[in-house]
Formats: sequence, structure tokens, C-alpha cells
Amino acid sequence: FIDVVRRRDDVASSDLVGRPLGRLSSLDLSYNQLDDTLGLCLGDLFRLCPCLSDLKLISCGLTANFAVPHSSPVARLRHFCVAHNALGASGLKEMFRLVDCSCVQSLDVSFTRPRDASIVSTGGRVGKVVADAFGNLVCLIFPTRY
Repeated sequence: FIDVVRRRDDVASSDLVGRPLGRLSSLDLSYNQLDDTLGLCLGDLFRLCPCLSDLKLISCGLTANFAVPHSSPVARLRHFCVAHNALGASGLKEMFRLVDCSCVQSLDVSFTRPRDASIVSTGGRVGKVVADAFGNLVCLIFPTRY
């Protein structure tokens, strides 16, 4: 994955749409130990896969330390899942910088509170971050209890 992302400079982004990776519409990287450095690669992934509309990052070891470079492109995802990552409100806020929130139809942020945080205070902050970013969701999966 990283080799493909690093070689992006060799190919103009407009040339990618006709290639297999450029036509990719759904990607499931769930249950891979990707950690917080994934934020550095996601922008490149979105540039390489302009048709990507469904991204699942379930239980990938992402935490509140997840960071996104300031110049990252924004993905036009319709379905986005980051469940079972200890992102908390701050990690989700960073993650949402990568997504055009007006396009998202379904979002799964279940079980995203940090492992060491209090349930009540973190759950409220996560809910506010989601509500502030996604005002037009069709489907939101967010458990009522952690």
C-alpha cells in the first residue's frame, strides 16, 4: 500500500481514473494494525482513488493521536466506518478533516472512545463532534451505551 502511495508522483492524477486503482469504489482495511500514521497516507489514497465512496477502518489501532497533514485532499465518501478505534473526540475531529461531510450518508463511530477516558464526558464530546460535522446523515451508528 505504501509503495503505491509513494509512487503517485510518477503519474498525473487525471490518468488514474482509467487505471484499476483509480476506479476503486470500496476499500475495507479493517482489522489491520495501521496505527495513527495512517493519516499521513490517507490523503494520498484519496488522491489515487478518486472514485472511492466506501471506506471501512474497523479496529485498526487508531487513537486520539491520529493526525492529518494540513494539505490533505478531502474524500467524497458516502459510507464511512471507523468503529472500534480509540479515537475519541479529538481523533474523530482530525479524521473528519479528510472527509467531505456533506457527502456522507452513513457513518459508524461506534466504540470510538479512548480506553482511559470516562464514558460520560467522552461520549458527549464525540456526539458533539459528529453532530457538528455531519448535519445531513441518513444513517448514524452510535451506541447509546459504551
